[in-house]
Amino acid sequence: MKFSYRLNKICGQVYSNGNLLFTSDGNAVISAIGNHINIYDLVKQNVITLPFENNHDIDCLAISHNGKFLISVDVHGHALFINITRQVILHRFHFKHRVYSLKFSPNDKMFALTHNNGCQIWYTPSTRREFCPFRLNRNLSGGYHDETTSLDWSSDSRSLIIGSKDLSTRVFYKIRSRYMSTSTLSGHRDIILGAFFSNTNQQAYTVARDGAVFTWSYDEVISDGIELEEKDAKKKKNRHLKNKNSHDDEIREIREDDNDDEDEDDSSDDSDDDEGVDPSVGKIVQKKRKWALREREFLWDPQTIVSTVDFNKLTQLLVVGFSSGVFGLYEMPGCINLHRLSISTHTITSVSINSTGEWLAIGSSQLGQLLVWEWKSESYVLKQQGHLYGLNTIDYSSDGQFIATGGEDGKVKLWNTISGFCFITFSEHIAPVTGVKFVGKGLGKAIISSSLDGTIRAHDLLRYRNFRTLTTPEPVQFTCLAVDSSGEVVCAGALDPFNIYVWALQTGDV
Repeated sequence: MKFSYRLNKICGQVYSNGNLLFTSDGNAVISAIGNHINIYDLVKQNVITLPFENNHDIDCLAISHNGKFLISVDVHGHALFINITRQVILHRFHFKHRVYSLKFSPNDKMFALTHNNGCQIWYTPSTRREFCPFRLNRNLSGGYHDETTSLDWSSDSRSLIIGSKDLSTRVFYKIRSRYMSTSTLSGHRDIILGAFFSNTNQQAYTVARDGAVFTWSYDEVISDGIELEEKDAKKKKNRHLKNKNSHDDEIREIREDDNDDEDEDDSSDDSDDDEGVDPSVGKIVQKKRKWALREREFLWDPQTIVSTVDFNKLTQLLVVGFSSGVFGLYEMPGCINLHRLSISTHTITSVSINSTGEWLAIGSSQLGQLLVWEWKSESYVLKQQGHLYGLNTIDYSSDGQFIATGGEDGKVKLWNTISGFCFITFSEHIAPVTGVKFVGKGLGKAIISSSLDGTIRAHDLLRYRNFRTLTTPEPVQFTCLAVDSSGEVVCAGALDPFNIYVWALQTGDV
């Protein structure tokens, strides 16, 4: 017999690992739960679970700017190339290394990823059937002395900025041309967690783990050479161009798509070094552009470090998450503090800001918590948290619209099977919950829960309160629970001395 079961929703957990993403329209959050992916629609208030899975826990996610494609990579480098609109897997690939950061280019023709002490640039696979859909464009390896941690594309998709654990940041220009060049930005004293271009590509921001935020500016520097006759200056320039052309013939050709020729033509106009002759003085004037450090800001907090960071180019907003459970929102340049809020005492694992800069997504893997905060109104758009530890017991309501779960954290949660959200949490138990049972139909009655703390608690599902607590003359630990169809008799089994206790729910007598 063949069954066609399909995964519909995952309840009991909202976020566990990986980075958080907003969709291209900014109305949904993509979250990884183990090796599965949940999409939380913040407008319709429902959850979509993609009906497939990675081989292992997901470590990195990236979504294209047109909102069509999603790449999920697990901790061992196995990747899925997904069509989100159709919810199907188009391709599978193994990068052979653990991926730390992954981003699509603004034109969605390529994507770049960091692994070990290098970076790889790949062409985005097409939707048509191909023998080898993943094609490597360029491997940016060498020069790094430790693992690369973060990357960002320029708005024209021609440059990359890459941060590393060796405390340095490198900028690669004209990555699709044979004339690629690089610059090194140094000065940090701790691991680089974020490196970003501004919206004009003339500024860059780097954020280190110790809270240092550096602002870099790409400025033009003019240097004068030795005074020469105009004729000798032209000869020197022609000789320089001749040597440059001979050197270019030795550079290996790299595979590029149909627009590569156009990019190479443009590259000659954007050269970093530009020589000219000043006719008034008869000397060579050389114009250079280089990165210079303009501002240093420090977000130091006692006994805390920066754990995650994200940047929005459109609004120039920088969001920083700390190990103390605090996150801050800053306006760049200048690192002006707009908001600062503490959501817990645990480390913030991932932060993300949507395309319009209005909503912030904050995830903590230790708490299994996912928050979406609107910073202008200072209100929560979404506030969900799964069970902190393992899930012990579960029960369906009679109409199948609700699920009750009990966990090792001593909490009883109710989930809506249609939306996939948790809408109420009972925290009266002080020990792991071992059993939950619905009494009556739908939300018209109550839910009974047993725990190792020696209590049986009845919760009213109209007023959401604990209206009855059942105990025994001597302290015991309850391991199982049963309720009759009428809801008037409650039975529970104890771990030691292995007795079964029966109560009348209306009176509470044992």
